[in-house]
Amino acid sequence: PGIEAGRETPAKRWHGLAETLDSSPRLDPLRVALSAPGLDSRGCPASFGVPAAVVCRYLRRHGIAPLRTGDYRFLLLFPQGARAEHAQPLVDRLCEFKRRHDDDAPLKQVLPELLDSSPLYRYIGLRELCAMIHEASLRLH
Repeated sequence: PGIEAGRETPAKRWHGLAETLDSSPRLDPLRVALSAPGLDSRGCPASFGVPAAVVCRYLRRHGIAPLRTGDYRFLLLFPQGARAEHAQPLVDRLCEFKRRHDDDAPLKQVLPELLDSSPLYRYIGLRELCAMIHEASLRLH
């Protein structure tokens, strides 16, 4: 549906697809969906959680841009043919985030751009921020 030989369709117009449909090979990127703690195996809120928005803000600060972010899941794209070295910066940053979370590192060290948002952020750490957001999320469900 949407792509018919010789006819201009919405699918062909999308991002110049009309010029490449018949002549170019296309490779889909490798999609990597990661889950942060916060939901149990049934998808119900758990007592402990690390909101994906906080993890993704940290990753973006370090040059890794997740494509989509949910409450406790986020999506990244890797180019087709990606090898371990493509993923290593992500793994390193996630391990670093976990260490900083476990240590409750001050937000002024981890996410200093938040300090202008609220005076509260000057006095709390990463683990505490995650707990506050997760607890607020629990109250909404």
